[in-house]
Amino acid sequence: METTDKVFNVTNVKQEAERICLALQKVAPWVVTKISMLGGDENVCILIHVSLDEKSTWINGIVENSRRFMVDFTCHGVLNQFIKERELPNFRKRTVKSVDDAIKKLTEYVNTAKQSRI
Repeated sequence: METTDKVFNVTNVKQEAERICLALQKVAPWVVTKISMLGGDENVCILIHVSLDEKSTWINGIVENSRRFMVDFTCHGVLNQFIKERELPNFRKRTVKSVDDAIKKLTEYVNTAKQSRI
């Protein structure tokens, strides 16, 4: 895949991760984004960790004790959920064409997941 086919790259990944974090903080109380370069510069990705619960409600203050999920967003536009709590709906693996599209899909999922309380 050529550089022009990528949704983001190593030079703008930090800004895009911050943009995703700020957008998701509007719909979820706790959001953290991290950058992974395990595949090298040509395969940079953004790891997105979201909790649907306020930090003050986490048992023992541990994020793993909340309704949370994690998504890997590759520079090739693939969004893949690799961790979720069992009471949350599935987030199907999908491909997006832009960071804005990814934000839209993730926001829709958060809004759906918030409604699926136990």
